[in-house]
Parts: sequence; structure tokens; C-alpha cells
Amino acid sequence: GNLNVGRYALGNFGIPSAGHAIDGNTHPVGAPDTASNSHESYDGSTWTSLSNTPFKVTFYASSGIDTAGIGAGGGQPAGSYQSSAHTWGGSSWTTITSVPGGGYEAGNMFGTQTANIFYGAGTPGGYPGNAFTGDGSSWTSGPNLPGSGYYGCVCTGSQTSAISIGGAAPPSDKVRMLDGSTWTTSPAVPLDVPNGSGNGVGSQDLAVYGQATSVV
Repeated sequence: GNLNVGRYALGNFGIPSAGHAIDGNTHPVGAPDTASNSHESYDGSTWTSLSNTPFKVTFYASSGIDTAGIGAGGGQPAGSYQSSAHTWGGSSWTTITSVPGGGYEAGNMFGTQTANIFYGAGTPGGYPGNAFTGDGSSWTSGPNLPGSGYYGCVCTGSQTSAISIGGAAPPSDKVRMLDGSTWTTSPAVPLDVPNGSGNGVGSQDLAVYGQATSVV
């Protein structure tokens, strides 16, 4: 089923039969930015509008399950670098400690509400490989990724077994694997494109990667 509020660059978490779509941009490409605070849940066939989120951001990094989600970062208005973070408890949102190290325009996140990693975000100086480990209330620096340019990549997995694919700054086919403390380089994907399809699907050793295309 279609979303009730059409948007892109939104956050999402959950599974196909119990998922959530939060915030995002509602404007046509090229028009002034209009961030949404719409929050919808999915039961496998239908989207249902919930109470709006208490924040409006685009490119919101998020992960978790239906009753225990987490999100951080984002950028609104355009060009801004947000660092606030929130958790979803099944009926309401709670503000938690902001991601350290400055504001972020966009980022990626994988794991659960209480065991996750946030990375790939933008800073005024670029897109470094900085990562932050979260426990649902606070953040610890690392494990950082090698190199830079992970904005717009796809990721999935857990704190001890994850995969990162691609990136949009610049467009990349790189693949990185996390073993819990160290990221290593793996064989690249066949194509490099500006953005993947949002959060990845599966686990480190059984993942699906979708590549986005531009529509004019």
C-alpha cells in the first residue's frame, strides 16, 4: 500500500510486517525544502498514520523494531547539520543524548535500539568515517570506518557483525565488514551509484542491496 504522506529521504525501522516510516521531505525535487514530521506504521499491507513525531528532519538515520526504534541526525533546513536523537517505545518518542562530535546532515544506522552504530554522517568539512556506538541513551566514539565518503550508503547487521555498501560522497562501490571492533575491506559491489535504497536488508552474510536511480 501507498504511504498516506508521500515523501523521500525519510527514516524507517522495523520489519515488513511491522514497520515504521518517519519524517522526510515532501517537496518536489528542486523546490524549497519542506520537512515532514509524519509518522506511519505498516502491518504488511496498509500504512496507518500515527501521532506526528516531535521533530522535523530529512535523511533521518534510524533502526530498531516496531516497539523499540531509535533515530539520530538528519538535516533540516537544507544544509544544516542536526545531532539530536530520539527513541520510540511503541507509543511515544523520547529525546536522548545527542550524537557527539557536532551536527550531522545525514547518516546511517544499524542494530537495535539498545545496541546500534551511527556513522556516515556529514560535517561542515565533509563526510568522514566517524562512527558512534549507542546503547539507547548515550553514545561512545567508534569503531570508525576506514577512509571517508559513507554518506548515502546502505548498511545492515548488528554491533558485532555488520556490512556497509556503497556511498554517495563520491559515488562508490566499496564494501566494508564489521566484526565488532574493526572494519575490513571486502569485494566491491558491481556498480557505484550516488545512493542505495536506504537501510539494508538481512545480515552481514546474507544481505540484499538495492541501488537507487534518478527519475526526471
